[in-house]
Amino acid sequence: MIFYFLRGSLPWSGLEAKSQEEKYRKIREVKETFPIEQLCEGHPQHFAKYLEQARNLKYTERPDYAGMRKMFASLRAEIGPSEDHDFEFLRGKDTGPLEPLQIDDSIEQPDDKVQKAASGQSSCCAIS
Repeated sequence: MIFYFLRGSLPWSGLEAKSQEEKYRKIREVKETFPIEQLCEGHPQHFAKYLEQARNLKYTERPDYAGMRKMFASLRAEIGPSEDHDFEFLRGKDTGPLEPLQIDDSIEQPDDKVQKAASGQSSCCAIS
């Protein structure tokens, strides 16, 4: 979704196919072979780094959520918030100035309670 919002379209959008199975196969092939650099062209390198890390995750490997949040927060601090976007869903609404991005490291992911239980730590979401 991030890349769709950044680009406005995706290279695998609108592929023609005779069946759903063929269409999904074609989408998968384009996604697997389309160069990350080309997909992220014209945007900060942080987006390519995000996608490379996501693509390189093993099925059971946990993403570095805190690291990704910090990376994008530092990007926003570097280039500043952008208030010049004309998003259709914001038209006619007074959104006011953008607030500084606050990183909340206390946010837990669904598998946090499993990892904490394995390490003997308590979890805010544990069911007693």
